[in-house]
Amino acid sequence: MKFIKAIVYSNVWIALGASVYACNSFLCFQKPINNWFILLIFFATFFAYNFERIVKINQFNFQLSERQEWIKQHQKLIRILTLLAFVVSSVLVMFFFTFDDAMFLLPALFIVLLYATFFVNQKFGLRDVPGLKIFLIAAVWGYVLGVFPLVDKLSQKELIYLFADKFSFIFAITIPFDIRDVFKDSVEKKTIPQLLGVNLSKAIAMLFLAISFFIHYHFFEVNQPILFLYFLIVALLILFANPNRKELYFSGLIDGVLVLCLVTFIQPNATSKLSLNAAHCSELNWLLWGRISALHKP
Repeated sequence: MKFIKAIVYSNVWIALGASVYACNSFLCFQKPINNWFILLIFFATFFAYNFERIVKINQFNFQLSERQEWIKQHQKLIRILTLLAFVVSSVLVMFFFTFDDAMFLLPALFIVLLYATFFVNQKFGLRDVPGLKIFLIAAVWGYVLGVFPLVDKLSQKELIYLFADKFSFIFAITIPFDIRDVFKDSVEKKTIPQLLGVNLSKAIAMLFLAISFFIHYHFFEVNQPILFLYFLIVALLILFANPNRKELYFSGLIDGVLVLCLVTFIQPNATSKLSLNAAHCSELNWLLWGRISALHKP
């Protein structure tokens, strides 16, 4: 259990999920997977999520959650790994991406840096703008994981489908986190659960999840029976979310659906190009898992 908590609370889990979800973008249109991009997503996500934790680490309230306690106890390790992730991300961008690519990613970097703090006012960031947080998260994930890697490989119509899918899915699975924090967030944040209540928030999450399912079903090459089962699991996790659930339910199980997303591309014909791409991506992420897990061995 300590190992699981270390992987989840250190944001290795969400970084792994993001890298797998990035593979999803390529497989939706049967495009070759850019392994350097997948690596960049892993380290950039690790940096982004931990940067926000580092900025806010001294602003935690007195009743710390289990995750906040873990971060407090391991903040030196988190700081070192976050700096390392930033360095690796920078090196990957400099050596394996073009200047135009870097400029394309620049808006996302600014949002990451300003998400937790405006620096001049360290107690306030973009996440604190009333009603903005969930739209910002969904838009950045859609922009970076959907539009950026395939902007020169897909038509404008296909990019819109891909962005809409990413935005809708991330929006849907982010609502449970606002449900978790409905009694913890300040009322000024005006999150969807604060404004509409838990039950209506879940209904909105179901609507966005249905949009993502519709796009997958009609426009992407997926295994439809597995697709239905996958979205059913996601829907159940959203429906059973409540403020009393343990942190691992949200950061472990709900974030974990990103890691499972590749199962929707499993095809009966194992020799198909799509199946080979999925296997390649899965192998890459197991490699990532093995290397990063080694960091947490005593």
